[in-house]
Amino acid sequence: PSSGNVSCSGGSMMAWLAAAILLQAPGPPVSEIALFNQIVDARPADRIKLGAAYEQKFPKSKYIGDVHSLMMDSYAAQNNAAKLLEYGEKTLRSKPGDIHALAVVARQLAVGGANMEKAALYARRAIESADQLKDAKPPANYTAQSWADYIRVNRSSADSTLQYIRQSTLNLLRTNARRGR
Repeated sequence: PSSGNVSCSGGSMMAWLAAAILLQAPGPPVSEIALFNQIVDARPADRIKLGAAYEQKFPKSKYIGDVHSLMMDSYAAQNNAAKLLEYGEKTLRSKPGDIHALAVVARQLAVGGANMEKAALYARRAIESADQLKDAKPPANYTAQSWADYIRVNRSSADSTLQYIRQSTLNLLRTNARRGR
């Protein structure tokens, strides 16, 4: 960066430099797996920068949904609801049954109050996906217990979101009834 007003911590500067090098460096192509592994191991702010570089370099990658999910979680850690929703939706375009993305996006939509119908739809889809996956063999990067925990936590989140939507709807109906609407 040539601008005098750029401020980065050491880790952020390294992530920025890595992303810049990946996008501009001549020579042999950077491995999708190598960059994906960097994203997985990075801190949330660095994941976003590396994920953006990955999106640009490997837009058709079979891992793009996983990268979008990691970015969604990073934006959630930063309390950036708009970007969380953007990357959650991108995750779901690549991986429509991703229970984590379905649960996270459903929760954010419900809490934001902007689209309760879509929130309920996503929460129900997360529950259905969780129920279908609970007897499935865990992916290679999960133990049987961590897979069961992953499914349980995301299903529970989706259940809680549906309960929140029901309660919010009932409260709204009661308020409107008291006002004579």
